[in-house]
Amino acid sequence: MGTDGIPRAQAAADPGGQRGAGGGHVSSGANESTSQPSLRSHRPAGREGAPSGLRALTTLSLAELRLFLREPATAIFSFGFPLVLLVVLASVFGGRSALRFGGVTPGEYYLVSYLGVVIGAIGLVSLPVQVATYRERGLFRRYRAAGVRTWVVLAAQVATSLAVALVAAALLVGAGAFLYGDTGPAHPLGVAATFLVGGAGFAAVGILLGLVLPGPRAAQAVGLVVFFPFWLLSGAGPPPGLLHGPLRHVASALPLTYLVNSLRAPWSGVGADPVALVILAAGAVVAGGTALKLLHRPD
Repeated sequence: MGTDGIPRAQAAADPGGQRGAGGGHVSSGANESTSQPSLRSHRPAGREGAPSGLRALTTLSLAELRLFLREPATAIFSFGFPLVLLVVLASVFGGRSALRFGGVTPGEYYLVSYLGVVIGAIGLVSLPVQVATYRERGLFRRYRAAGVRTWVVLAAQVATSLAVALVAAALLVGAGAFLYGDTGPAHPLGVAATFLVGGAGFAAVGILLGLVLPGPRAAQAVGLVVFFPFWLLSGAGPPPGLLHGPLRHVASALPLTYLVNSLRAPWSGVGADPVALVILAAGAVVAGGTALKLLHRPD
């Protein structure tokens, strides 16, 4: 770790030390100083002198988390958006204990739904823009030149996304206990396993979108266009009984709906669904493997 708080791997990957709008660091070219690290001073991954996988993963993950917290808009969208909507819904349905949505109280229904929304917001909106910005500014190429393994770069993005999602989920659970009197999940381990696997899957999808879309603006536009229908139809919007015809079939086929339903089962006491966990894990592996190949491909 350098004296300015920037990891050595990232500092080496960015000789100019100029920070870009997407949270990355961009070389300034003409402003490079001979006293700063050079890419030529680092050896390729796997040789002596390159950072070990676990150490590099820890360093990059902590750096990404700090960069995330420095972006107010991203943090507000990840933490504030689901929390504010949960508070609004509490004011609408909180006193109507006789209501049942999908066999559960409105409080439990929306609380679990917004656990999934947190994962969807990070994976479909925040991550694609960040990854597209890094790719556009050459950060991934610089990481490779600095000897940082490709899988470490992707794993750091996933780890940061999961850490942010867990904090947001904790805020929602606390708000649910205060607003609805929710006592928490009946099977915490089942909820945690589904949350982590689903979070990793959506993070992998977000990374893949950021790698294939033309740039940050396209990633933001596509992410928002995809996210809002997912949000409204996955159970976090209108009560399920209000959806009819083809719209109900579309809603049931959405990945975020599948994740929310998989979270709701152990929360309500049914227990974790092994098939759901396998499907979510398979999606994470396919998206992550594709992203790994794209990122490993020479520019």
